Amino acid sequence: MENYGGREGRKHRRAAISAKVLYKYAEILDYGGDPEKLKIEKSGASIDISLSGIQMVADEEMRPGQVIKMDVYLPEEEVPLTTFGRVEWCRKDEKVIDVFRIGVNFMLIDADHAALIKKITGEI
Repeated sequence: MENYGGREGRKHRRAAISAKVLYKYAEILDYGGDPEKLKIEKSGASIDISLSGIQMVADEEMRPGQVIKMDVYLPEEEVPLTTFGRVEWCRKDEKVIDVFRIGVNFMLIDADHAALIKKITGEI
């Protein structure tokens, strides 16, 4: 894991980390009002993480403001970090076709997971 040395204008330090991310949409409006589509789980991967959020890649575009439920499978952890997040930005990856980079702010995170993220990023 590589820690980013500079703050880059961010509230929290971030660390490069590759982890499986399973997610599904949390808002019924994201699927045109069809509640069955909220049950569809999709897969992505993290690029980096901080106490504030995660940057991930996925094969679909997301719009800013979308709310997703995420299970982040951090290395060496038996239980995934389960949380809700709000998409802040999304853009096509410049190097990989049909892949999007997505910035997600955590909306809710429990104390144990917050402590783990601080350990990963070197904030403690």
